[in-house]
Amino acid sequence: MPENSRRELAGTLVLRVPITTVSMKARTGDPSESERLDDGAWAGLLPAVRTWGAPVTAAFTPAGIASPPSVTGRSSG
Repeated sequence: MPENSRRELAGTLVLRVPITTVSMKARTGDPSESERLDDGAWAGLLPAVRTWGAPVTAAFTPAGIASPPSVTGRSSG
């Protein structure tokens, strides 16, 4: 992997933000009856999933150059 140029480093900003409060709700299965808002409302779960997408080759990559296994091994597409 090539080193970053001075220009790239100068154009990069990294922020550090302290996380002081966190809130979440984790569960399995349906919401309980006590959480029902009204009879016309949708109830359920929307799972959050984090995955790698399919690799996208840069336009300047010469034809016939395949993505390396270190890239294709991570993709889900």
